[in-house]
Amino acid sequence: MDETNRPDRESLPFAILGAFDAAVLSALAWAAVTVLTKYQIGYMAVGVGALVGVSVRYFGQGRGAVYRALSVAFALAGCVFGNYLSQVGFYLAESGEGLLEVVLSLRPAQAPQILAESFSPLDLLFYGLAVFQAWKYAAPPETTLEIDASAEDGSAANPGTGSPGYRAGLFAYPPRKALAASLAFLGILALPVYVATHSAGTARGVYDSGARKYEGALDWNEPHGTWKYWYESGKLLAELEFRRGLPDGQSVHYLEDGSVSERKTWKAGFLHGPCEQYYPDGTPRTRGSYEYDRKTGIWEEYHPNGKLGASGPMLLDLQHGAWEIRSASGALTGRAVYDMGSPAGIWESYSGDGTLELRREFADGEARILYQRDDGRETVVDGKGRYVQRYENGRIAVEGAVEGGRKAGVWRDWYRSGRLWREYEYADGREYLRGYYLENGDRAVRDGAGILETEEEGGGRIEAVYVDGLLEGEVRTFYPDGTLMILATYFRGRPEGPQKTYAPDGTLLTEGESRDGLQTGPWTWYGEDGSLSSRVEFSFGKKQGVQSFFEDGILVKEEVYRDGVCVETRLKR
Repeated sequence: MDETNRPDRESLPFAILGAFDAAVLSALAWAAVTVLTKYQIGYMAVGVGALVGVSVRYFGQGRGAVYRALSVAFALAGCVFGNYLSQVGFYLAESGEGLLEVVLSLRPAQAPQILAESFSPLDLLFYGLAVFQAWKYAAPPETTLEIDASAEDGSAANPGTGSPGYRAGLFAYPPRKALAASLAFLGILALPVYVATHSAGTARGVYDSGARKYEGALDWNEPHGTWKYWYESGKLLAELEFRRGLPDGQSVHYLEDGSVSERKTWKAGFLHGPCEQYYPDGTPRTRGSYEYDRKTGIWEEYHPNGKLGASGPMLLDLQHGAWEIRSASGALTGRAVYDMGSPAGIWESYSGDGTLELRREFADGEARILYQRDDGRETVVDGKGRYVQRYENGRIAVEGAVEGGRKAGVWRDWYRSGRLWREYEYADGREYLRGYYLENGDRAVRDGAGILETEEEGGGRIEAVYVDGLLEGEVRTFYPDGTLMILATYFRGRPEGPQKTYAPDGTLLTEGESRDGLQTGPWTWYGEDGSLSSRVEFSFGKKQGVQSFFEDGILVKEEVYRDGVCVETRLKR
């Protein structure tokens, strides 16, 4: 056979077109089978490789490494695309959203994360088989070429097949109509891409009254640039900067009178940077910074007259370090120290004239009363005496004995009306409820035993059982309308077992378990719509490992914890 005559039959563009068609078609078939069966079938990758190889062989009619490499590349792309489409199909089936909505809402940056979440080491085996099949079928074997050569000569090996360009069986030279069909298929596939790339423009929304609600630019069918929002009255409500569909840059919110209510800084959809809130007259209300949705650094709170009310450091949304509290006149009223949101160290409270009224020490979860002054006289000195706390009307709210800085003996709480509320006894470093009185004077718990069903301040109800003065079994807390808010399990006065919280509509918000009063094992948080919000493992009350954060079911951030301390933040957008 004269190899100089082969180039008129070899066609790399035909091979590329065939490989593209085969990769896309097989990926769509893979996704359809996976979603319908709800099972990831790895052997589909073998079919992808074989179909791409055959298509390159049929359309390209070429030999050599370039055709085989082309086949391998498109086979791998088809496998990855099929895997990706499968995950999109699962999301589409669960969300109930329209296909076009889902396709246009996808962001290229999310693809690696979606693929990483569904990846299995076994996938490498199937991808390898796909590569083998693509390489194997990409070019015709030598026997086919020999038959082809004899066909050109009109030899007896192929009688009656002397017309130039003939290829036996499946591998005849691709007719024009095959190319036309491929181009039509390519055009159909290009349509959603064209729609997405030409979806730039302006989006507008209106209220039912016809008044404008929002307006902003679109790029790839996503918010991009500065968007504006209005009250129905026509007054400007907010201005927010977007990038690739996510808040990124500055946002400003306004009150209806036109004054600024808050300024925030965003990065890739997270609050990240300075944040300020204002009173209606423009006086600062709060100032601080966020780091990927978590308050961090120094935060300040102000009174309406502009005087500093409280200031101190935050870490991962928790108070951490020394805080100062001041009155509206600017006088120091308190000092406090926190360790990741928990009281730690010396706490002090002062009267308006700067006189020390209370000093406490927090260590290892225990509070010790070191000093107190009540009604102008010292009541606790050097951790010994009788502690008294009063309501604003001067009536006693709490009273009890202090020895060695610790509560001792019987303590009593009182209602504002002056009626006895609760009686506690402190022994062995624990608090035992001995009596509980309803505001009408009825006794709900006597001698540390009884079923407590009472309404707390704000109208919520609590149902609990006390045994020997300690909570035992399930404790239910309800919203004012009677729906369940908290379902906790106790043993000997400490949280033990399942712990759950609910939204007013009954949606589960938090679930996890406690042991010996400490969080343990996996804890999960949900949004008010029931979607997964965050999850992390606890060990002896401290976060350990990776805490994952989700938005609309997509992983957006990870925080790495060691013994309750965040040591690394990973963005996943």
